[in-house]
Amino acid sequence: MKKFWTSALKVAVTSGLIWLVVRDQDLSAVGDRLSEISLVSILCAIVLLTGQNVLAARRWVIVMGLFGRTLPYRSALRFYFEGLFFNQALPSTVGGDGVRMYRAIKAGLSVADGVNGVLLDRIAGLFALLGIVALTQPWLYDRVEDTFARLAFAVVIAAGVGAVLVLVLCGRMPGGWMRWSAVRGLVGLSNGLAALFRNTAAAVEVFGLSFLGHLMMVSAIFILTLDLQLNVSFLDCLILVPGVMLLAAAPISIAGWGVRESVMISAMALVGAPEAGSLGLSLVYGVIMILIGLVGGVLWLANSDPRVAEIGSAAEEAAIDRE
Repeated sequence: MKKFWTSALKVAVTSGLIWLVVRDQDLSAVGDRLSEISLVSILCAIVLLTGQNVLAARRWVIVMGLFGRTLPYRSALRFYFEGLFFNQALPSTVGGDGVRMYRAIKAGLSVADGVNGVLLDRIAGLFALLGIVALTQPWLYDRVEDTFARLAFAVVIAAGVGAVLVLVLCGRMPGGWMRWSAVRGLVGLSNGLAALFRNTAAAVEVFGLSFLGHLMMVSAIFILTLDLQLNVSFLDCLILVPGVMLLAAAPISIAGWGVRESVMISAMALVGAPEAGSLGLSLVYGVIMILIGLVGGVLWLANSDPRVAEIGSAAEEAAIDRE
């Protein structure tokens, strides 16, 4: 019932946000903008966004190594795209991260390593996104005069840095608290993050892959803006899009739908982009991610174990296998 109500709430939030976004929009104008997008631009965006996820799978392999045993890159790549399928193309009660955890545990990783590896990989990607937002602040102040917008970006940065600091401090929790599994999980994740920062070579590769992947995502969106005639520069996209994606990652809607559209419209309006074009941009991006996620769906169905299991069930099965 808890899963049902969580999913129902996400559906309601997603539907409500999308309705709020489109109710005041001229959908015929949005359609006219979308009709201007060429097949070449779509294919370029697909290649770039697929490449971003290919790099992210490599990042996951490196992060898993911090906890001990890792997966072969080929397996990690497959599991990553399977997770993308559940995140983007098949919204369900089991998220893409849960699928990756399940697959990693069934492939032989311990429950703790499988869970923490996925969570730290997710944190590394979001932290790199936050880093781009922080690094581009001088350009934001130069190009955007809206005080509220400047403050909003500053709050996002502060909240992200604060969350990372809290996670780092979790490694120093009192020993008496370790009797709770949630605390042990946070401590393990905190220790993994500390190990990443101590391992210079791994940190450089992890964050380098993250930054490169995010730049590919920004490039894909910039290509789409050209056909949509938003009249924005690549620098504008570099300044605004990472913040949009960071906010869209909040787990309050299905695959970020609704949140991404509303934030994209508001962000692009800061540099004079028309709302119809910005809405079309977000919709096209979402559809492209669904198409890429379908690759993971094919891989999932081709697997000899085409089930969706909860992490708790995976843990029990892993324990039975070790006995």
